[in-house]
Amino acid sequence: MPQKYYMDWLEVADDEIRHFKMLESILHEVGYKYVFFIYFMIFNIRIYYYLNKD
Repeated sequence: MPQKYYMDWLEVADDEIRHFKMLESILHEVGYKYVFFIYFMIFNIRIYYYLNKD
């Protein structure tokens, strides 16, 4: 692949890091951490699985 292809993906990754830092900052201002939402999501997926496994 041409080098520009990889440079474009590095730009995308840089944007994603910037977006994550903005989100993390906003969550911190209201007293949350991003990891809380990951745990919540995993917990809900497991409950949904056990309720609907039949």
